[in-house]
Amino acid sequence: MLTVEEIRKTYRQFEDWKIKELALDPKALRIDIIPILNEEIKNRNLGIDLITWIQNETNTFEGLEKENLIREIIRSKCSSCFVNSNLSGYRFNTIFSALITITNKTEGLIICSDCARSKRLDSMLKTLVFGWWSRSGFIATPLALVSDLIRIFRPESESKKVIDQFIEDNTGALRLALQKNNLEGIIEHSNNRQRHK
Repeated sequence: MLTVEEIRKTYRQFEDWKIKELALDPKALRIDIIPILNEEIKNRNLGIDLITWIQNETNTFEGLEKENLIREIIRSKCSSCFVNSNLSGYRFNTIFSALITITNKTEGLIICSDCARSKRLDSMLKTLVFGWWSRSGFIATPLALVSDLIRIFRPESESKKVIDQFIEDNTGALRLALQKNNLEGIIEHSNNRQRHK
């Protein structure tokens, strides 16, 4: 493991684009490295926005703050129907296969129960019809269908996993969204990203 001084010297040798790249994903860095990165950003005049992003992204939600955020997420409007609230986290597996290829798409969405029911039915039907048509699909399809059935009967634990992952993956964006009172926007953006990955 490199010492703090060795990392400081290495960062001085990096080009601006590399420092910006590191700043955009600060969770990948050790905590004792963050001040060095901030110092390098200041020395190069790369902008206060990068330092603000690093602070937001590394300031994880914990305890009461996380509980309050989860309550706000649950009370938000569904980004699929734009009508219902009382949201939960759901995970959907859809398998498509043909001869030697297989695509296993997993989506973690935060939506209302009505939209989840419709999405679950669609996902399971597509898997049931299109999942079997390869050697790998022949094995993966029943596993995916059983997995989805288990998720139906364990909604609370599945919801907690999906929402916790959403918060972990979007810490900086959530902090900015809360400042701008745009929580529903970040939930919608995350759901769209999951649907199109």
